[in-house]
Amino acid sequence: MKKNRIKYFTIILIMMFLTLALRLAFLQLINGDYYSQQAEAVFSRVYSEKPQRGEILTTEGIKLATNIQSFNIIYTDNRKVVPEKDIPKVLLKAIRVLKNETPDYEKLILDTLPIKIDNNKVEFDFDVYVSEEDLNLNDNISQEEKLKKIEEKRQKILKAKEERFKKDYNLPLDLDANQTLYELFVKYKIANKNEDRYIFVENMSLQEAKDVLSLRLLIEKNRFYKYKPVEIAKNVSRKTAFYIAMKSEELPNVSFNEEPLRYYPNGDFASHILGYLSRAGEDTAEQYKSLGYDINNEWIGAIGLEAKFENITKNEYGASLRGEPKEKYITVDKFGNQLKLIGEVEGIPGDTIVTTISYNLQKVAEESLERLFKNLQEGKVDGTRRPNANRGAVVVANVKTGEILALVSKPSFDPNLFAEFGTIKDEETRLRIFTPEKFLTETQKYYNEVLKLDIVPKPLYNYATKSLVPPGSTFKLLTSIAALEEGIITPNTIIVDKGMYRELPGFKGNCWIWNEKHTTHGPVNVAKALQVSCNYFYYAVAQKMGWDKFDKWVKKYNLIRNGNNSATGIEIGENFGQASSVEKRKALFIRKYLKNIMEKLKIKEDDKLLSDIKEMFLNENLDDTRLAGLSENQKKYINSAYNQFIAEAKRLSDLLSASIGQGENQFTPLQLAQFYMTVVNGGNRYKLHLVKEILNPDGSLKYKVEPEVLDKVEIKPETYNAVMQGLQKVNEEGSAASVFRNYPIPTGGKTGTVQIFNDFSSEIAKRASADGVVANGVYVGVAPINDPQIVVVVLVYNAGHGYSCASVVKDIYDEYFGLNKMQPNSETSNSQISTTH
Repeated sequence: MKKNRIKYFTIILIMMFLTLALRLAFLQLINGDYYSQQAEAVFSRVYSEKPQRGEILTTEGIKLATNIQSFNIIYTDNRKVVPEKDIPKVLLKAIRVLKNETPDYEKLILDTLPIKIDNNKVEFDFDVYVSEEDLNLNDNISQEEKLKKIEEKRQKILKAKEERFKKDYNLPLDLDANQTLYELFVKYKIANKNEDRYIFVENMSLQEAKDVLSLRLLIEKNRFYKYKPVEIAKNVSRKTAFYIAMKSEELPNVSFNEEPLRYYPNGDFASHILGYLSRAGEDTAEQYKSLGYDINNEWIGAIGLEAKFENITKNEYGASLRGEPKEKYITVDKFGNQLKLIGEVEGIPGDTIVTTISYNLQKVAEESLERLFKNLQEGKVDGTRRPNANRGAVVVANVKTGEILALVSKPSFDPNLFAEFGTIKDEETRLRIFTPEKFLTETQKYYNEVLKLDIVPKPLYNYATKSLVPPGSTFKLLTSIAALEEGIITPNTIIVDKGMYRELPGFKGNCWIWNEKHTTHGPVNVAKALQVSCNYFYYAVAQKMGWDKFDKWVKKYNLIRNGNNSATGIEIGENFGQASSVEKRKALFIRKYLKNIMEKLKIKEDDKLLSDIKEMFLNENLDDTRLAGLSENQKKYINSAYNQFIAEAKRLSDLLSASIGQGENQFTPLQLAQFYMTVVNGGNRYKLHLVKEILNPDGSLKYKVEPEVLDKVEIKPETYNAVMQGLQKVNEEGSAASVFRNYPIPTGGKTGTVQIFNDFSSEIAKRASADGVVANGVYVGVAPINDPQIVVVVLVYNAGHGYSCASVVKDIYDEYFGLNKMQPNSETSNSQISTTH
């Protein structure tokens, strides 16, 4: 009995062990891989794919920015397939395939390594572009000081970038570029170090090793997200993509994907309106990461509308060009390798931005401006070659709505250059666009570096919204209105031009006609003064008017900063140019006086006394009780300095110069357009805007931009009539008559010639004239003058004369009013012409 129990118990134990063994065999041998993965699949992740970026259209619906399908070569860092030590070998094979067997080697992303090799010389190569906007410089700073501060900032950034790069890869900070390169070769198993020698793990050239390292660093940036493929080549041909797929056995972990690529069908057309896409900078990377961006593969709007409407955090309309990415929910193992797709959420394309830009008007404006450059450079305008007439701007605005119908800045750039890589791949092209000052001729260097004159054409700079230049005689419209409204003159007041103005002691200004022809305009009223641009007339009214009344009117027309007011309200970046005023002049001169006080009183810049003195000077409220502790002599010195400061800020002779558009007056073409619009439409200062409406991805209306009146500037009817008559006479009998006399539509305008050598000797001015460094030309046009619909502003640097710009305005009128579509023999009266807008 006892033996039977032992026997049965033994059988049961054997059966139990057999069951366990069979179960273990099932788990380990049959489903071992499955359960091994399950054991490691402890993480869930969300993987995003780029959304379809919203389009940007003209007012007619023509595409200015859209998307095309593109193919990218990708590397998925699955270490089970390719262990770390073999990654360089696979990358080398991929590079050689693209270089030797396809035409797409140039599409490799090889700029992640800020080191260049030139004739076997290894150097750091960090991209650093610093502009005036980046430094937020004071308007009153000199050009020489601007250039100095820009270079100081550039060197500081270069040093910081080098240190940051070395810290990111745990390298000693004292390594030079060559040492840095070879230490990285070793770190990422591209080379082995044997005492002082470096030996590549494969037979490859130094350039190939650098290319491998560049791609390896891309993969390294993605080390915590191995389930995400890394793009190693952008926008390759379909043929190349499929060829890579065929070589999957030779190139493990290498494949291709498809994604939308930003595309600008018209090249550099309207480029300063659109902007371009760029990689997120170091200072914004974390911000965009927090918004769900894949900053290694997703580009961000840098300037223009691309930047303004990048996402809903960037604008007040709740619009997003980016859209929402497609999201894949996956499980990954402890190494970050993808195991299973759990589910997907489809992405949402970006919003569509419909602009106010008329395609044909923009096209005509751009082509006409380029044609004017060419004619000026070849001497076809006035018989004199103007070789530096290569920068300029055009603004066309609807005076009754504030819509911008065309906005041109030249030179321009092709935003497609940035679309693939988030930067410009070709080094020379990149330098010419970001640092054009490196390509100046010796003559240009003389004016730019010695005389500190800005004559460098900057492709990325928006001359329409940011260039601050004196308006010249176009500003006489404001002086006319101020004098009429303040009762200094009436429309019938006659002032006799005597050529040389000597009514103000110490002032020696002359009318331009006296300087050029040694004659005068004789008796003129305000309309005639506008027509013939009589400096003498404006000197006389400015002397009677004084600074207080002048300042009142520049403030009314928003031509001086007053608190946090914006310049024009446009959606893209702009500068706030300001008229000459007592406030501006005080801000301009205060630094000089404070420096002298510091030296005299031997006090430091951060001393509270100096801060108090600055406040009292600027507020015109010198209080001796705040100077306690100073000796009587020191107080006398400060009182004397204060009186000199106020006298200089309110110097009447400088008001006379300001009254004709010279002096400290500086505006953008956009500001000039808004000022003229406000005058000719009866006093409504409209917010200028480039966006007409915003559409949802399904085409439905999301937001419609309505005209917005920012201010109302009332003037008397007789004032309005007088100045409008003067503007009309400019085109019919004055400086623009050669272009607009007998034009089918009554028009008005004002030319401006802006001298740039008032502060230099006659010898320098003579040399500059021979070199083509001459006055800037400005023209502002209004049409029709009897019922204004549009204002056009044209600025051309180094044009020589303002009237040169009138031909561009005529071409724009021809398009706007449909005159360029009429048959040559057709007869047209004013009543028969209808607008196309």
